[in-house]
Amino acid sequence: MNEVTFRARFDTWLIIAVAAVLGLVLHGASTGAPEERLFSLGLAVCMVVLTLLVGVPCRYTLANDHLLIRSGLVRQRIRYSAITDVAASRSLWAAPAPSLRRVKVSYQGGFQLVAPQERDRFILALRERVHLTRSQAPPDQAPGGW
Repeated sequence: MNEVTFRARFDTWLIIAVAAVLGLVLHGASTGAPEERLFSLGLAVCMVVLTLLVGVPCRYTLANDHLLIRSGLVRQRIRYSAITDVAASRSLWAAPAPSLRRVKVSYQGGFQLVAPQERDRFILALRERVHLTRSQAPPDQAPGGW
């Protein structure tokens, strides 16, 4: 089966909120005492660098035997054989999901929230791969159903 990569969905309100905070910090860098301006400028640079390191790029790849979640420098692999449920979600938990239009991927030991642009297509494709992985396992070792 071919790998399929889904780009993350970015909510407009989130981009506006981050830009507004950055704008306020940069405004602080243009006013006040020199040490306050330097502090504000340093804070703005740290915000941009941190956002880029943990959030760009943000994508989800359905590989042959696992879901690969990439958000900046962070990568997480979830084997299809460990996935127990895939469902639409609007959870507010922190996650590599820059949108509230999310998918909750439950697996043995936890869950992860993702936000693919094509949520319905992602859910169908992931469920199909999880089902194929389970159907290929020997009957006595197949994990429980949905």
